[in-house]
Amino acid sequence: MDKYWEILVKEIDFAYQPIIDINTKKIYGYEALLRNYKNIGFNTINEFFDTAYLDSTLYKVDLLLREKAIKKFKTFTTNEKLFYNIDNRLLEMPDYSSGNTLNLLNRLNFEKKRFCIEVSERHNFSNILNINKILEIYKSQGFDIAIDDFGSGFSNLHKLYFIEPQIIKIDRFFISDINKDKKKRLFMKNIVSLAHSLNSIIIAEGIETREEYDICKEIKCDYAQGFYIKKPSQEINNINILNI
Repeated sequence: MDKYWEILVKEIDFAYQPIIDINTKKIYGYEALLRNYKNIGFNTINEFFDTAYLDSTLYKVDLLLREKAIKKFKTFTTNEKLFYNIDNRLLEMPDYSSGNTLNLLNRLNFEKKRFCIEVSERHNFSNILNINKILEIYKSQGFDIAIDDFGSGFSNLHKLYFIEPQIIKIDRFFISDINKDKKKRLFMKNIVSLAHSLNSIIIAEGIETREEYDICKEIKCDYAQGFYIKKPSQEINNINILNI
């Protein structure tokens, strides 16, 4: 790999946002989120990954980031699950090969049952059948698969059908002001019902108010994530969840 990218990755940091059980309020896991990307010349996280993609180094960059996220997470006194976002374009990279994640976890002594792979909805899959084969390998190795930002694209039901994720994270669009919007509530009820019938669990992400939280609980979402619960933090030891 070009030393340029190794230097950039060294400057990247991670923050972690808790995901809680919506009924017990106990922490279920944390999502790893990139930080410090502006310090290395990128205006957005998407710009960082787009550049790596165009440079054909996306997969190698992601492996370095994956290792960094896990190593930092291990320094905290937590046994919860780590949610790690992958840009689905890395699965199309010519240098992609299976087994690297499992080898990394074994090397770092991190249990695979604690590592959940989030598949981004931001980019369309060029060949969803081939992607499904790759994700099936992850699932066969014991990893949980989550569809992130479900509802943000137009081919979501195709992905739900082919990928069969264990976890579905609902896009913020459906959560925002759901307490004031009967149509959003109806959509969410049906999404939750469909997910549960497929043995998937639902995470309502982007919750920013008590009212949104209460409605998500009422319609039987399983887990919750958002600023109302806790903002992402680069230090998560002794984290305090709001009294909800």
